[in-house]
Amino acid sequence: MNGRLEKELTIYSFILVIILSKSGEMSKSIYLYKQLKIRNVIVRIMCYNNNNTLCREDSKKLVLYLEHEGDKWNLVPNNSSIGFLLVLQSVAMKLVDRAQDL
Repeated sequence: MNGRLEKELTIYSFILVIILSKSGEMSKSIYLYKQLKIRNVIVRIMCYNNNNTLCREDSKKLVLYLEHEGDKWNLVPNNSSIGFLLVLQSVAMKLVDRAQDL
């Protein structure tokens, strides 16, 4: 990990980090997850595949299911990106509601 990123990861444990990974197998996402857990940061995983390295690391995950990206070649991440955005918008709205109750 480079020095700049190391400094930026000086985070407090009350921060929630949601790692988005379609496959759950990207080495950078796995490394980030492990580094955040060492620092006692609350981490949640959102992916499109339940049988992957990231999902095996943590039981607190959200797995979305997607049959096809929607493009002719099933390559362009259109539908998976929209799925992530919809769920994240819902999470953000729930966090705003809870913050207003404080």
